[in-house]
Amino acid sequence: MAGSLQQINLKFDAAQDRLLLRMRVGEEEVRLWLTRRYVRLMWGALVKLLGQTPEVAAQPEPKARRAVMAFQHQAAVQQSDFKKKYEAAAPQPELGPAPLLVTGSKLRMTEAKRPQIVFETDGGKAVTVNLGMDTLHSFCRLVQRSAATAEWDLSLDVEGKENAEAPADASPSRVH
Repeated sequence: MAGSLQQINLKFDAAQDRLLLRMRVGEEEVRLWLTRRYVRLMWGALVKLLGQTPEVAAQPEPKARRAVMAFQHQAAVQQSDFKKKYEAAAPQPELGPAPLLVTGSKLRMTEAKRPQIVFETDGGKAVTVNLGMDTLHSFCRLVQRSAATAEWDLSLDVEGKENAEAPADASPSRVH
């Protein structure tokens, strides 16, 4: 995706039993399907990425890392505007009008210390999304809410014990 990310929308589609991720960049929109399986696998990688801030990584104890990450998450989410109506745009021409099914992804921190998600689709296309940390926190909240609406019975905690104790290294996380 060229340009800066302007809006993200994530909505449960009951007929598909999937989450429809829509991202607006300039005058174009990217549409992706996220399955329950993919969301479950992606969550740990998202939390690992959230833990790669200097403030979290500097904490020697897992409990302290979880507390700092939870504080950062709450602060970022409180500043987000979840009430603003999503402004749809024309689909990105290279991807077409139909949503693409996400089959995997790579999540990493770029050299500029910005989160990056590369969504891999069943059609062999890749969609790269560069985010700020606040936007990543907001995306995580959207995933949490949408999975709850879908009644997928997933445990998607930012400060979850199993997630925060993973090493906060800079190596990319791969999700399939």
